[in-house]
Amino acid sequence: RVGTPGSHWVTPAALGNCLAWATVAIVGGGVTLYETAAIGVPTVAVAVVLSQRPTVRAFAAAGATIDGGELPGPAGSRGVVNGIAERVLCLLDDAGRQRRLSRTARTLVDGGGASRVATAIHQLVVSRSSANSSMLEKRERVSRKAASR
Repeated sequence: RVGTPGSHWVTPAALGNCLAWATVAIVGGGVTLYETAAIGVPTVAVAVVLSQRPTVRAFAAAGATIDGGELPGPAGSRGVVNGIAERVLCLLDDAGRQRRLSRTARTLVDGGGASRVATAIHQLVVSRSSANSSMLEKRERVSRKAASR
């Protein structure tokens, strides 16, 4: 609940700093789940839209988060919220599980994915550029040969 002692609503601009000091975080199953994994914050992940469900399940199956389920519409959400709260309280009471989740999450998401993608794209561009240059040189040789006849 808003105003519960010890809980905080976080603005996007403050997210990084808040996550850095968090003992445990409740996150959606989107990008924030990956961000908390990269820095090793133990999480209870909740699918806030249907498309996040497979990600939450996969992270949980790997031991990198606790599956908080999915948020339904306003009707019936009280039970889901209570279940999430119970998972968070259990996690707060289990430092060993916090360490295991943190370690596993950091293993799965090292934060270097964007750099690896950029490197792969660069290598692809360079290799295609080399292949195109070789083909152009070959065409020029064939054209010169044909012209000299």
